[in-house]
Amino acid sequence: MSIRLSRGVFTLGFATVCVLSVLLVSGCNGPAPTGTTDPPALLRLQRIYEFYQAYTTDKKKPPADEKALKDYIRELPADRKSGFGMIDDIDELFVSPRDKKPYVVRYKLKIEVGGETQAVAWEETGAGGSRFVALNVGYVQEYTDADFKELKKK
Repeated sequence: MSIRLSRGVFTLGFATVCVLSVLLVSGCNGPAPTGTTDPPALLRLQRIYEFYQAYTTDKKKPPADEKALKDYIRELPADRKSGFGMIDDIDELFVSPRDKKPYVVRYKLKIEVGGETQAVAWEETGAGGSRFVALNVGYVQEYTDADFKELKKK
């Protein structure tokens, strides 16, 4: 009987260690944190690109200028704006928090799927010798000034 009791205690102890290990590894501190560590300058540029794409889809043509794009954003229902992670001030959205200058946007640019990678919008000067650039392939990437000059030629 003492052997069976020892095996039972061992089995119970082993099972407890396994359960605790799983809880530790899976993170029993509650739900995973939400949010992003992406810089605000990158996130704003991503939003501008997303609105540019939405405008193009809805109107069947790219925005002609900044006023057309901002007017479009202002007219969107609140639920569509929040889907983009919209900030409250549209004018603030169009200014980089890094260089404090308005983003440069290539209006009237028809974005072609599968086409050559092009810059759609970017920080005017950026910071530290680099700038964030929204690309027609759908994401924002940081470029050095030299690499950006080559990309801008396209």
